[in-house]
Amino acid sequence: MSLLKDLETIVNIRSFTNDQEAVNKVQSYLFEKFNDAGFICELFKDSLAGDLLVARNVNKKNKPQILLLGHADIVPNEEFNDFKTVDDKCYGNGVADMKAGLIVILGIMQQLNSNLYNITCVISPDEEYGSLAHQKRMYEIYKTVDYVFVFEPGLENNQVSWPSGRWLINKRKGLGEFSVSIKGPGGHAANELKNRQNVIEEMAYKILAWQKLTNLERGITTNVGLIKGGQATNIIAPNCEAGVDIRAITKSDYQELINKCKEIALQNKLDVESQWQLLLGIAPLEPNAKADNLMQLAKEYYFKKNIEVVDSLRGVGSDGNQAGQFGAGVLDGLGGVGANLHRPDEWIYKDSIIESIDLVVDVIKKL
Repeated sequence: MSLLKDLETIVNIRSFTNDQEAVNKVQSYLFEKFNDAGFICELFKDSLAGDLLVARNVNKKNKPQILLLGHADIVPNEEFNDFKTVDDKCYGNGVADMKAGLIVILGIMQQLNSNLYNITCVISPDEEYGSLAHQKRMYEIYKTVDYVFVFEPGLENNQVSWPSGRWLINKRKGLGEFSVSIKGPGGHAANELKNRQNVIEEMAYKILAWQKLTNLERGITTNVGLIKGGQATNIIAPNCEAGVDIRAITKSDYQELINKCKEIALQNKLDVESQWQLLLGIAPLEPNAKADNLMQLAKEYYFKKNIEVVDSLRGVGSDGNQAGQFGAGVLDGLGGVGANLHRPDEWIYKDSIIESIDLVVDVIKKL
């Protein structure tokens, strides 16, 4: 019951990524709770985002370094619903992504607060924007750990449903966002069209080329989601901008996709100038031997409970993608099990919190 009260408290804090004050309220609340559980806590400030929370227990030699990874921010939304429970579910903005995951972390830390384990906990203030503000400090921590547990929400899919099944994640697509801007001389459409280059035409060539890179069988996608340009119908467009989302399953496909998109952006058919900017680049999460070990231990835990585990790919990235680039084994999807992410009617199964705590505690004890 205490953990549900903690969940209610932090869900009712509207910690949108762009509201540093609200994010810091969540971090301060967790600081006190983690400290009460026996962990040494620090808050690191940055002008671009809320505080980064790092908590550690006493370092034990000859034991693996374990990281519990979460985020305090939620996706901004004009509509906000406070926490409530109805039957077997808890509702509220961000309850699944990932306030429930934060409570799972708290429950684990309360159970594993002795110096028998090397546990570090990192709570990002801006994961929904790519965890960019404190990236350098987070990367330094990622380099020191052996195993990473990520508490993004557990979800149901067409293969399993909770509580008879559980979808766990050790592979995620890489994702990127880039922008391209094109400039030309412009001019009046009535008099100068013959001798001038229309940048919207140039962007059209590029859009078709980017879209052709999509290969659904290999899990490669490109999506031109934003475009704007021109000044009026009777003016030859002097400027045009586009924003593109790209995703791929393997690191090799991901890097090749970035290279091809950049090449298309900078090679022009018309006599215009183009610029490319990679706004976000998060490489795919691919399982390694350590990740396979975590998944096997999780499956063994659930096998004893006659619960099916599915470990299929997730197309959306998380901080686990970045943590997995330095050799650690990553297991993700360990938060509360729910649905309707990033919506006011977001929810989780209430009892999935305790189940997730018990799972991770069992796995950590066997490492």
